[in-house]
Amino acid sequence: VVGGAAKTIPFGGGCSPKLEVKNGNEESFAIINGPCCCVGGLVELCQDIHFDIEDPNSKEKLGKITKKKPAGLEKFQEAFGDHDTFMLELAEKVTDDKVANFIATLLLMDYIFFEGGSPISYNPVDNSCQINCWNCYVLGCLCPCHCSCGGNNEVEG
Repeated sequence: VVGGAAKTIPFGGGCSPKLEVKNGNEESFAIINGPCCCVGGLVELCQDIHFDIEDPNSKEKLGKITKKKPAGLEKFQEAFGDHDTFMLELAEKVTDDKVANFIATLLLMDYIFFEGGSPISYNPVDNSCQINCWNCYVLGCLCPCHCSCGGNNEVEG
């Protein structure tokens, strides 16, 4: 086992995501701190979302993970589907086993924070549209903030 990552205890970082990254011996070697409150939804179409990586003891910056905002026509692909681009930047002194762990943690972060569905979805059955404006991160949970429009309450069956 190379290692793993999990939300910090208690409360997963409060109002900003916080992951603890451990090696194969269950020793913490990095903390990943996310942005305050808002991740995912339409927010990810407008700005890069940064997660800083630091040493838990010395607080030295080890790198960062950035979910890149889509450019040009990729915004439509991202708005109605799932098209994510991440950048992983690490200090030169980070060892290969830690790099492997950070790559795996990046995939976990994509699943936790950005795979909750498309920011915009259409339901042809009742002719409604739902827009996920953002996901508010509170005490380790993602709470979607969305609005709905349209819809026919009398669905014929």
